[in-house]
Formats: sequence, structure tokens, C-alpha cells
Amino acid sequence: MIRTNRCLQVSFLSCRAIVSLIFGLIHFAQGPSCIISSFIFGAVMTWLYFLTSRLLPILLHICCM
Repeated sequence: MIRTNRCLQVSFLSCRAIVSLIFGLIHFAQGPSCIISSFIFGAVMTWLYFLTSRLLPILLHICCM
């Protein structure tokens, strides 16, 4: 049986929102439109990360650069 700390349990949606927000804010220097597009890109990539193989979002990010 795996023991977990209930205080640290966060839903998938919350994790995705937090990671996407951080990813968007990292692009702050590039302007507001880049923050929004980076947030959306981050949300899509986190969704792919959890639903598919872990390598797919990394490969897509490299290809989009």
C-alpha cells in the first residue's frame, strides 16, 4: 500500500493550470501576447504529457522551436 500525504495531493487540472501559468510567466519579457500563447501551449503540452508517452511533448517542443 502506498501512503500519500493528503495535504500535497493536487488534482490534475490544478497541476496543469499551475505549470501552464508558470510557463506563460517565464515568457513575460516577450510581451502579453506571448504570455497568453505560451500559457495555451503549456496547457496543451501538459495534457499531452499526461495522456501520451512522456517523450511526445518534448519532441513537439523541439520541433516547434
